[in-house]
Amino acid sequence: MKFTVKFEAKQDIGFHTTFDSNAKLGTNLLLLIREQLGLDEFPSERIKSFSTRGNLLFLNVPDDMAIRSGIFKDTLDVTVYVVGNVFNKYLYPDVKTDKNPETGEIKKAEVSWKLERDSILQAWEALGFPLEWGTEE
Repeated sequence: MKFTVKFEAKQDIGFHTTFDSNAKLGTNLLLLIREQLGLDEFPSERIKSFSTRGNLLFLNVPDDMAIRSGIFKDTLDVTVYVVGNVFNKYLYPDVKTDKNPETGEIKKAEVSWKLERDSILQAWEALGFPLEWGTEE
């Protein structure tokens, strides 16, 4: 038996997301990648970013958190409606590189995006386990 929370984008008009990595692109990402690679310079044209966005996110809720929340008394599953891309702050880039085997030079860097799932659960708890998230931020 597992307790699960489903974070779902609140659908008013059109397609809405709870996170969208396209909002994280730009020079900040370039500088972060350079920092992670340990390079002062790395041309942006060698970076491939795979965008990710989502309107659903399922997370397992630890037993103690489910009890503290008070909202799992008669159910294993809870839906929280999310307004806007509030999970963007929990997105972080995962950088993989393709190196020249002879010289060790980094030929390209590929960025995929991961969500800090534990941080999302902690933030949800800090807000008091709301069933709608995003209107208060």
